[in-house]
Amino acid sequence: MRLNNIKSHREIEIARDILTAYLEHGLPDDMDSDNLSIEFNEKSGCVFLHDNNGGFVAILEEGKLVQFYSTPYHGLEGTIDTLLTKNNPDDLNAEDVDYIRERAKNDKVDLSEYPAWSK
Repeated sequence: MRLNNIKSHREIEIARDILTAYLEHGLPDDMDSDNLSIEFNEKSGCVFLHDNNGGFVAILEEGKLVQFYSTPYHGLEGTIDTLLTKNNPDDLNAEDVDYIRERAKNDKVDLSEYPAWSK
């Protein structure tokens, strides 16, 4: 596993927490453990786990690794919970709506918990 752009004490601590979550809880389902790196995005300040084989990204949330998505049309970003909570499908491009619904299905999310998406 590589550490890319990890320099400060803060980034090292988050990298440690990511590794701890990986060891204790494993990876999100779509991620492959063969070619992982821990990355730091200097613009956002985010430290995250990157699956270099599949291009998947995971962030630390409540001590576990969760996938972080970017929609194909508008590039909306966030965990599946964030995408479902902060967006209304009536206001999005159909490609983004399909992408979010497919990710929710893959992540076994109950869309009835998100009224705008349960139609």
